[in-house]
Amino acid sequence: MVVIAAEFLFRSSLAACNCSCATSSPVSHSPPISHSLPAPHSQCPSTFKWSLNGRVVAGSVSGSGSSLTQLMHPTGIFVDRNQNVYVVDESRVQLWLKQSKSGKTVASRGLADLEDILADDKGNMFIATVNFILYWKKGASSSSRTISFMDRSIFRYMCFDGANNLYVTDSGQNQVLKYFAPGYVSKVIVGGDKNGIGGKGMNQLNGP
Repeated sequence: MVVIAAEFLFRSSLAACNCSCATSSPVSHSPPISHSLPAPHSQCPSTFKWSLNGRVVAGSVSGSGSSLTQLMHPTGIFVDRNQNVYVVDESRVQLWLKQSKSGKTVASRGLADLEDILADDKGNMFIATVNFILYWKKGASSSSRTISFMDRSIFRYMCFDGANNLYVTDSGQNQVLKYFAPGYVSKVIVGGDKNGIGGKGMNQLNGP
């Protein structure tokens, strides 16, 4: 298993466009960088294209595995502003420094069913498992805090806004939760039927 980086927008590493976007069928050669907010759509016309060339930034082309040079079943990644790559891989979180040939296990104790990962500028991590949202301080040997536990939830994807508030999709209860910084008290902001039932109504979600 490998993680391949091409010159396109990762969910967690949005690259702002420059004036060259206005040319006919342009190709961006700017490396992905981390921004709190995406660039306005008006900066990139509908003809904007990304290079299809990519390179392996985590994992090994020789096969999957659990060594420091391999990945087994990666389900989520986060790219920080230094282009270091965090990968949730089964029951561990691997950190691949920019241009590194191997990863480093930065979280593993007590972890299972991992779904997604975020990290702040200090290297502290927010880890989503199926039922838990965990806060893991940089260098810690175990989770520093359980931000959320819901036995009916299936947490999938996370993102920050510019104020470091945390947004999490919950496929189990068909809702999106917002955790307000710095205490990370939660509030349902999208969906959230009291019985967790999904649907296609304007006020419903179905497996986000």
